Amino acid sequence: MALSGGGVRGLAHIGVLKVLEREGIPVHFLAGTLGECLKGKNALIVASTDLSHYPEYDEAVKADRIVIEAVSKFDPAELRHSMDEHMRLGVPELHTMMCGAGPVYVLLEAAKLLGAKRVKVLKYANSGDVPFGDKNQVVGYMAAAIW
Repeated sequence: MALSGGGVRGLAHIGVLKVLEREGIPVHFLAGTLGECLKGKNALIVASTDLSHYPEYDEAVKADRIVIEAVSKFDPAELRHSMDEHMRLGVPELHTMMCGAGPVYVLLEAAKLLGAKRVKVLKYANSGDVPFGDKNQVVGYMAAAIW
């Protein structure tokens, strides 16, 4: 199943997560349903998202580090709280810390329900890290595995 706020086509693209949230239905309801559907099956859940959008390089690294630390702790509630707190700081040109936050919340919750215990961040970079990358306006990226 693909849950995405980025490049993968999945449930988020038909607006399921946004509608649930707008209607006051917690994301963990979808995670619970997903977990029950996949229990005992050999399945892969993919959540795709970019991290920070458009701040300058150093601010992106700070914002992305907050997301990476919360994901590494396997704690969707802390992830949401940490991102909300950081966005309140009004960092110039920081439009979002994770455009696919909903899919990531669902993935973290569902993975826990399915018995996952570990998170490993495989790679972090932002668009300013590549040759000729513009460090004045970047987008962050992270790859992580949960099992």
